[in-house]
Amino acid sequence: MAAIVPVDAELLDTASVFALCRKDLESNFVPTYLHVVDEIPKTASEKPQERFLLDAFSVDAGNVFTE
Repeated sequence: MAAIVPVDAELLDTASVFALCRKDLESNFVPTYLHVVDEIPKTASEKPQERFLLDAFSVDAGNVFTE
């Protein structure tokens, strides 16, 4: 899973994101899911809090995309 924060969610083309990942990343690093979120939760020291993203993740959610 990769959590992404688009500048404009209406213009987001997830197929292009997956294509770019396939082009530039090794196959084992290409995400299975794209989780589109408004913001990445962070600690006071600006480190991402992955557990909150994992808690909000659901394969059936409307903001989760696959290839």
